[in-house]
Amino acid sequence: MKTELDAHIGRVVVLDTDSNWVYIGRLKAIANNSICLADADVHHRHDSRTTTERYIMDTRSTGVHANRRTVYVNLRAIVSFSPLDEVIKY
Repeated sequence: MKTELDAHIGRVVVLDTDSNWVYIGRLKAIANNSICLADADVHHRHDSRTTTERYIMDTRSTGVHANRRTVYVNLRAIVSFSPLDEVIKY
């Protein structure tokens, strides 16, 4: 996964995890065990009344509402990633 992520450094990405957390932020760096996001929105799926997909689509429309300047996410916790600007609105 590290190689695939390298191509997206500097872009805003969505990281889906194997927990209730989703991370949206600018991909800053990738280490052996973690990913660093800057100006990130760290969102617990149960903290809003909308679905995670709706939350991500709304973020694409309104922009990232950062609540962390920097956050490190364990690579093993990441289930999928995608650039925010490639999220399909429906």
